[in-house]
Amino acid sequence: MSENIGENITRRLAEHVATLRYEDIPPSVIERVKLFVADFVGIAVRAAYDAASTPPMIAAAEALEKTESVLRSSPRAAALLRRSRRSSTAPSVTRWTSTP
Repeated sequence: MSENIGENITRRLAEHVATLRYEDIPPSVIERVKLFVADFVGIAVRAAYDAASTPPMIAAAEALEKTESVLRSSPRAAALLRRSRRSSTAPSVTRWTSTP
């Protein structure tokens, strides 16, 4: 009985990749991948400065970083956040950072 191409495809691909050595990859493929990576990096760097969504994304990342910092340093803040997730309104940041 012939094997269906979809059967065990993930396992077969994983086995192939696990046994693949750098030396086994044709030089033309390596050069092409280098080109793709350089292209991706160039696009990402340019988009970081030009995309309309960049400022909101940076602001969201900074806010998340600040929130995580507060939560790591304050058990009270973590407890307030857990409680707010059960209610419909979130506590303000000033409530998180105020002293008991």
